[in-house]
Amino acid sequence: MNMKMMYMTKLLRDNIKEEIYKIDNKAKFRASSGWLTTKCPYCDTNSKKSHFNIKLVDNEPILFKCFRATCGVGGMLNKKILRKLGINKMEILDSVENEYLKYSNFHKNNEYYEKEENYKLGSISSLTEEYF
Repeated sequence: MNMKMMYMTKLLRDNIKEEIYKIDNKAKFRASSGWLTTKCPYCDTNSKKSHFNIKLVDNEPILFKCFRATCGVGGMLNKKILRKLGINKMEILDSVENEYLKYSNFHKNNEYYEKEENYKLGSISSLTEEYF
């Protein structure tokens, strides 16, 4: 990855943090894990606690997850989720959408984890991929 791309992904993550802090002054970023905790737009509207987390680690997809057991929404961050959080800056929305497309098209995980064992799944044939 070239320096300009690395700068842009870092800038995007910093912009997301900055916008979240404007919306939720109690949001917390943990640098050790890369997770930013804020109010969940789905389940924390009437709660004093925050359960929604966004993973803002450089050179990785931007993921989100609500850790409330009754909610549990999660996935890769996109425009829809940012709007639900209250972020409407087109520059950030477009950058997140580009980031989403970048990782959703090429990110495949062939590993399966159960307990402490790591199983490597075989590759999917082109015929199977075409079917699904």
